[in-house]
Amino acid sequence: MSLSDAQLLSYAHRTDPLAEAAVTDLPRLRPYQLLGAVETAAGNGDPHARRFLDAAFTVPDWVDFEKVERGAAVSRTHGFAHLLALNFGALLEGYASHSLAAPLVATGRLRQDTRKRLYETGQVFHNGRQEGALRPGAPGHRSILAVRLLHGMVRRHLVRVGYETVDGGAQVNQLDMAHTAVQVCHVGRRGLARLGVDLPAQDIDALHHFARLVHTWHGVEAELLPETVRDSAALHARLAALRYDATNPAAQPLVHAALDAMAQAPPFFLPRPALAAVTRMLIGDPLADAWALGAPGRWRHGVTAIMATSRSASRLARAAPRAIAPPLQWAQESLYMHTLARGLGDAPKRAFGALADHRWGRRATL
Repeated sequence: MSLSDAQLLSYAHRTDPLAEAAVTDLPRLRPYQLLGAVETAAGNGDPHARRFLDAAFTVPDWVDFEKVERGAAVSRTHGFAHLLALNFGALLEGYASHSLAAPLVATGRLRQDTRKRLYETGQVFHNGRQEGALRPGAPGHRSILAVRLLHGMVRRHLVRVGYETVDGGAQVNQLDMAHTAVQVCHVGRRGLARLGVDLPAQDIDALHHFARLVHTWHGVEAELLPETVRDSAALHARLAALRYDATNPAAQPLVHAALDAMAQAPPFFLPRPALAAVTRMLIGDPLADAWALGAPGRWRHGVTAIMATSRSASRLARAAPRAIAPPLQWAQESLYMHTLARGLGDAPKRAFGALADHRWGRRATL
């Protein structure tokens, strides 16, 4: 990435004007209703809605859907490890950025009914990694666009209530979105390795390609989405140097709220000290100490066991992909779908509607 630090930081003043214009006249709706409302508006001649849809349904030239599908399959095969890496690595480490953490405190997004909020994020992730889910109009694509439009509504709310960002930038700006993307792409991938998942270079590249398309659909500008795994690691290092501050007051409450909410909860069923030990291993000692996560103690052995299990499963899947990967995917997806269905309630009441289900070789929803 050839952007200077000053150019990179300038993206804190840019947002997602296409999404914002598309939701300007919409009432408050459930996230899964937003895209349908925009489609209706476009059909009624709304030019802002039409421009958003034209952009949001146009596949970039760099996309290789075969590689996207391989990356999604990697995520499904190592589903629980990837969820741990994202929930307790990428998500929590991101709170070291005051700019990422402060709006969540301001809106109460992760302090009220925290477990449900985390499950909602998990549903979007689940929908997006199903077979064919990121093609235009597929369930994962639609779920991600719902999040994009929701963020447009959130920006409108924050502006209306006079919320001032900690860095003087715009609300839910492009730099924040790019930072979130690199947390998912780089920190999530790094977390898989730390958990013991042993992936070949081709799978690592495919997982990055998959995540890059996810965040393209989410509205992150192309120049902020690194093309390669190496570039993603470099951008993460730059953003960490520019934006991380473990002492920011928003971080520790959010981290502990997440650990409290997910203690003993499905799909991991891990006690809080075990989750804290996993988090320490994923984010490193400096942040863990700053946020008072405590010493791992006897749970160090539990983390070692998780790593050994992940390593064995990944090596088996690598040695015999046709025999091992499908049952691994089916078992993990089944449990996770059951978890989300119970945690989020009936489909009409869920923020993101139905759960995508491709386990049976067909497009179904729950």
